[in-house]
This record gives sequence, structure tokens and C-alpha cells, in this order.
Amino acid sequence: MVIDGATLKVRPNLHNILLRIRQKAFKLPIWIDAICINQEDETEKVQQIQLMSQIYSTAESVIIWLGEESSYTRQAAKALKKIERRFIDDGYFDRTQMTRNAERGIGEMLTSPWFNRLWVLQEAIKARHRLVLCGSHSIDLEALGFAANYFRDNGLIASYLKDNNTELALTGFGCIQEIQQFETSIRIGEWWPATDMCRERGCSQPKDRIYAIHGIVPGIHERMQGIRSYRFEPTTTVKDLYVPFTAMHLDPFGRTIRTAPAKTRDPTLPSWCPDYHQSRIHEPVDLDIRSDMAEEYKKLSGEDVIGRGKPYSWNQNKSKRLFVDALLVDEVRLPLGRLGFSREVP
Repeated sequence: MVIDGATLKVRPNLHNILLRIRQKAFKLPIWIDAICINQEDETEKVQQIQLMSQIYSTAESVIIWLGEESSYTRQAAKALKKIERRFIDDGYFDRTQMTRNAERGIGEMLTSPWFNRLWVLQEAIKARHRLVLCGSHSIDLEALGFAANYFRDNGLIASYLKDNNTELALTGFGCIQEIQQFETSIRIGEWWPATDMCRERGCSQPKDRIYAIHGIVPGIHERMQGIRSYRFEPTTTVKDLYVPFTAMHLDPFGRTIRTAPAKTRDPTLPSWCPDYHQSRIHEPVDLDIRSDMAEEYKKLSGEDVIGRGKPYSWNQNKSKRLFVDALLVDEVRLPLGRLGFSREVP
């Protein structure tokens, strides 16, 4: 493509959506990251990343490109438009529109690679209006949400994922559900679902994991002010971001620390700091177990774990160290005579 007399090479996927946008005569101007940000200038990219949340939240509409259409997605789009109109009018989900071909088309849409990208979270969460474009057809993302719920309610997801060798979290089925859960979590003041979402999605740069969290969770930038190493600059290292972020967001139950184990890790990170660019091994403990832990702690210490403040302390001058306040529950001594030693150790 040619911009102000200069030639810019674009990927085929971007070329296709530009043609579709021109055909549909969308209202101008249109912001496209790959064009509007100099991808060869790291300083500009880091500066623009900090503005993306504002760009998406103030845009009149955000276009989600799922790729070119097939005969099945064409039927799916038509069915979803009818379903959406009926649902808006009287709150009724018209299942009669869900033919086998429409179901297959919806499955194709919801397994688009778009849903696996890290940056889609900002696009989908911050946008005031989210328009899905698949070939020449456009529908609201909410309509796809209706369809994802239909698949879930009718037990269709597992068989579809098995047939396509796809993981739930990396599809529209999982992504839409995560976004709905995230919006609920933010309303009640919980931030940790954002780290789970951003950790599992696809991106090439480890630092983008933290940049993306900043883009969707309100108040994080203010919380991190004063940390000298925590800067959005090209020279900032992964350790400069991951360690302070983790230290400033530890919860009383150690949920974040329990997500630290991974098959491979950045060797510069301390053991208590998760490598957010790697998938975790152990699932975090659920809410019911955390509630039991809080009750046991209160019985033993006489304190409410929720109201006692952070049980951790961290000094940015000794960033790899994490100091933990703990309650001594019991002491086990090992008779080292069995191991060839002459004394016991705690």
C-alpha cells in the first residue's frame, strides 16, 4: 500500500481487511496499529502502547477481523443477525435459526486465531462498540456471545474442540467467557483474573504481558508509581517489570506465588515471581479453599487475614528478596541419625 507517496508492505490478512473496509465505506478516520505505529521504532511502540487503552475506549467502534468468509460463516452471520434482533426485541434466543451449517459457521468464527492474541483483550474490553467482520458480513460481538452460550448450554463445545484439536481458552468460546468474568471481577475489585488472561494468550514479546495488563485494569499505573526500575522504555528488562509488578500485587493467600512454577522460566527472575510469558503448571487454589484457609488462620492467630494488611514486604533496592510474615503452626524435627548424622535439626 502507498501512504503519503511512500510504499508500506503489509501482511495478506491486513490487506484483505483494508479491501473489505473500503467496500463497506466505514466512517473515517480508522486507526490500524500496524499502520499507525512505526513497527521499526521501539521507542515509538512503547509510547503508543501506553495510549492504546485510551484509543480503544474513545473509538466510536472497534472492528474485529476474523478473516475471509466461507459458505458456513456466511450462513452463521445471517442466522446471528436474526437471533440478535429477536433477542433485543423480546429477550428470546431463537434456536430455530441454528441449523447444522450455521453451527459449523459459528464454530469456524469462534476458533479464529484472533481470539488467541494477547492484544484482543484491550480491543474487546475497552471498546464501546465491538463489530465483528468476517468477509463481507458484520455482526456485533455480543451476538457471537449469544452463540457461544448456546454451544455451552447444548454441550457442543467439547466435541467441536476435539474435532479441531483446539484448547478452550484459546478460542472465542473461552475468550468471551473470560471477558465476561473479568468485567465482573473488576466491578468487585479483583485484579488477578487479568494476569491469568494475559498469561495464556499469544504474543511474541515477554514485556507485552505487563503492558497488556496495564491496558485493561484501572489504577495499576498509579499503584506502580515510585518504582524506579518500572519504566515503559525499550531498555527496560523483563525482570524490571515482572518483579515489581508481582511484589506490589501479592494477595494474603499467596495466590500469585502459587502460579510461579512453570516448565521453563526466565533465569533472571526470583523463584517467587511468576514468569508471565510461560504457562503455569499448577492451577491456583479455588475460592472455597481460600475461605477455609482464612478461617483456620483466624482460629490460630486471632486475626482476620483479610483485614490484617499485606503479609509481605519488598524493598526495591533488594528486589529479588521477598519478606513474609507467617504464623508458626507446628515444628517437625527430623532424627538425622537415620541419615548418618549425630544430631537433630529443625
